[in-house]
Amino acid sequence: MTILLVPNLNKPQAQAVCLRAAMALYRYGAQVLLEDTLQQSCPIQGAEYLPIDQAMEKCDAIVTIGGDGTILHAARDSLSYQKPLLGINLGRMGFLATCEVGELDKKLGCLVRGEYMADRRMLLEAVVCQPDKPSVTLTALNEVVLFKGLRTQTM
Repeated sequence: MTILLVPNLNKPQAQAVCLRAAMALYRYGAQVLLEDTLQQSCPIQGAEYLPIDQAMEKCDAIVTIGGDGTILHAARDSLSYQKPLLGINLGRMGFLATCEVGELDKKLGCLVRGEYMADRRMLLEAVVCQPDKPSVTLTALNEVVLFKGLRTQTM
């Protein structure tokens, strides 16, 4: 099995947890992929670094390391590849992430052995229409937020 690790390196623990996840995956006989832009900031011996589209195509599953935002980003990026996602929670709450750091070894073993049930999520589609501009269609996993004014955070 080939697993794509997607760490959020803005989280203080992410690099260490990514290395720990890679080591666990190697013990279970899995191959590890990371996005090529992480080769300098998240070096993991034995991992293959590929452009994100090639990594998404090649992997059997995606493991995010961060919080719900990391899962949402990976879900959006992987939408056309239809790969299962497992989120390792480094945040406070983690509504979408189903794995805490202490469960990492056990849950990654189950993932590699195929001992899991996929929780299918419904996708939302929003169409943004503005006068004198072409409409834009967006797909979301969890929620769509409508607001008036400037956006303070991009997803």
